[in-house]
Amino acid sequence: MSVELHPPVAVDKGTAVEALVAVPVIRAVCFLGDDVGDLPAYDALDRLAAVGVHALRVAVRSAEAPPALLERADVVVEGPAGAVAFLEDLLT
Repeated sequence: MSVELHPPVAVDKGTAVEALVAVPVIRAVCFLGDDVGDLPAYDALDRLAAVGVHALRVAVRSAEAPPALLERADVVVEGPAGAVAFLEDLLT
């Protein structure tokens, strides 16, 4: 278990994803998430998809993964080993 500390600023994983994808040549983005703090990134992917960016939401299933994350994912992998296998598959 962990505790996430958030400073009082309007920045989260979603705003970080949008800033990274702001480069005009980026046409596709993939985000792997495993906790509730990753839901804003999924929101950002929804906004990016609405303007034509190909977006893939990957949830990493674990005992701590919230049901909302798993439900919104396009792909669900099993634990960290599944995430590594998914990323390795992207390379081949």
